[in-house]
Amino acid sequence: MQFVMAASVAKKRKYIDGYINYGFTSILADGIEKPHCVLCFKVLENDSMRPKFEEEDGKLVRNPFSGTLDIATIPNDVQDEFLDLKNDSAAKDLYEEISLTVFWCSMYPKYHVLVA
Repeated sequence: MQFVMAASVAKKRKYIDGYINYGFTSILADGIEKPHCVLCFKVLENDSMRPKFEEEDGKLVRNPFSGTLDIATIPNDVQDEFLDLKNDSAAKDLYEEISLTVFWCSMYPKYHVLVA
């Protein structure tokens, strides 16, 4: 019996002009289109546009609107901003529409203590 493994195809996220509303533009780096944050001026890898968190500490980053997050696990210096974000319906709508990286970069101006 012979097993054949299917080659995985990397998903490439394409830049959309509307990303500028979230603080991103596109830049060619090494001949590859990559996201460029206009807030922190970093050029990100294409795969940074998808979540990679597996550890317990990543729950806040993966989904700040989760009902299972315990406020006691959030550091004291960011609890106020966390609660403000958790109750921000516009931020929640945005979270559901865009990638995790774009979401957090776009939250920086309003929730800079939590995001930093």
